[in-house]
Amino acid sequence: SFLSEPQNSTAAIDTVSAERPEILAEAPETESAPVLNTTQIVPQDKDAALAQYNESDSMTDRLAVLRILSHTENNARQALLADFYQLWQGNRLVTDKWFSLQALSQRENAVDDVIALTAHADFELTNPNRVRSLVGAFAMNNPLRFHQADGRGYAFLADYIMKLDKTNPQLAARLVSPLSRWRRYDSKRQGLMRDQLERIAKSGKLSPDVFEIVQKSLG
Repeated sequence: SFLSEPQNSTAAIDTVSAERPEILAEAPETESAPVLNTTQIVPQDKDAALAQYNESDSMTDRLAVLRILSHTENNARQALLADFYQLWQGNRLVTDKWFSLQALSQRENAVDDVIALTAHADFELTNPNRVRSLVGAFAMNNPLRFHQADGRGYAFLADYIMKLDKTNPQLAARLVSPLSRWRRYDSKRQGLMRDQLERIAKSGKLSPDVFEIVQKSLG
């Protein structure tokens, strides 16, 4: 089947990890920081993926298809995402996966999609797993879009660190880590990431957890 063939299923799409060298490449030895590689995954055989979704009764197969289509501008993408949500919205774990696959999208407007998803009826700031599945997945596992040169990904993360610090400071502190690595990147991104750390630091009374990590990051 389509999903059983590695050349078509694009298995690497399962998780777009920051450790993958084709996404975040090590700099030459003469450099002191990694260099962002903005190579974008381009899934193949989108028509075959669509057919596989329609023919399958398996949640796992359908989710695999959505992971592929999430990176595309295929007209069916939004319809299939909505269909999958309607089928599985009663299952919290599957719904977490539904949020995560969209957070990992490499589409150019992925940041807009993630921001829009924070207004979704099933996104709950008081649900740590849901926050990790969207905000955490985007910031920690989608380096291509989190590190976009306009800095919007950094601002989005900072917004949610400050919101979460009021109710779940431990989770908020863990989410600081993508910004705390600012020294690893080019000078423009360094400045943008530091700006957000400074914005958090100046936002008012912070929990000890977040305050310590932010100050250490800026130090």
